[in-house]
Amino acid sequence: MREYLLSILALCLLCGCVHLQRHPETWNPPTQVTSQIGCPPISGVYENLGRDPKGKPVNLAQLLSYTIKHDPNTEKEINRNWDGLKTVSQIELSTSTDGVFTVTARGTGFVKAWSFEGAKGQYKCEKGILTLHQNGDGSGVNVAAYESSTMDLYLVDKDLVVHRHGGSAGVVLLIPAAYYESTWARFALKP
Repeated sequence: MREYLLSILALCLLCGCVHLQRHPETWNPPTQVTSQIGCPPISGVYENLGRDPKGKPVNLAQLLSYTIKHDPNTEKEINRNWDGLKTVSQIELSTSTDGVFTVTARGTGFVKAWSFEGAKGQYKCEKGILTLHQNGDGSGVNVAAYESSTMDLYLVDKDLVVHRHGGSAGVVLLIPAAYYESTWARFALKP
């Protein structure tokens, strides 16, 4: 019995995955200017194609699509629009005076928008950083999982910086699994 329990413990320890990127040393800290509603002044139009700290391309539309609340109808809509998100050329971010933060992805023949309400706790602003937090059921076919992720958006030298971090834990095909990641990307403000 003891060997059986040790085998399960070892399996649990071996079924984890971690991907960490530290804040790039060459990037300045967040701009500390805040708007009237306490958020960083990130309203504007940004290039959809940005770069991670190693210079690899990152698609902002796809990155921000992970913030859409998971439900069966929305999940189907994201899957239908995934190819459209790959063709997006610009992302418009706006924060209204009534506390609604909106993301609008625009491409040739493609427009997709989604919003978050600060009053409902769907985002918060602190120290010049707008934070989107999402947690909940991450289950799928042969997977039972709980996900928790956070996306921080802020300005550095007029560029939008996105720090995505979080993870999930659960069971995949009856095997315990856990995952954590921390990634960074930077996107230019369009002239």
